[in-house]
Amino acid sequence: MLTIQSIVPLTFIFKVPGKAIREGKIMELSSGRYNHGRLAVNIYFKNTGTVTLRPKPAKIEIFDENNKPLASLMTDYQVIKPGEIKRLTAFWSVDGIKIGDYNATAEVNYLTGISRKESTIQLYKPSLPPARVVEKPTRFPWWVLALIVIILFIAYMIFKRR
Repeated sequence: MLTIQSIVPLTFIFKVPGKAIREGKIMELSSGRYNHGRLAVNIYFKNTGTVTLRPKPAKIEIFDENNKPLASLMTDYQVIKPGEIKRLTAFWSVDGIKIGDYNATAEVNYLTGISRKESTIQLYKPSLPPARVVEKPTRFPWWVLALIVIILFIAYMIFKRR
């Protein structure tokens, strides 16, 4: 059992039997779903080594048609076991940006190496939620109210005579 408390982050590398290979590869860089006006940009990263990796937050750069940087994004953290593919997600605020395809580069740093990939991110028009049929509330018919008043008046007159 090992218990450590520290103010600064510590990195431990343990010597274990067998060949420890720390390698990974970006399989795909693509756009995902919209979330509150932001487009999810996903990196699918595969651990091709023999040890568990915890890469630093991946960096995604998105460029306009003139190759000028448009956005620089950072993904979340993931722990990736050997042979496993994980999705690293960053969110791109796309307000005021035209729909179309944008060049992008992704870089995943996993301490002993870096994997890079160039791809195209598609900024698309988000689909609208399905339309709902909203029924207008029905108003109480005035003639029913008038009929009730007349019946109550007649009943009052009959019981008053007795």
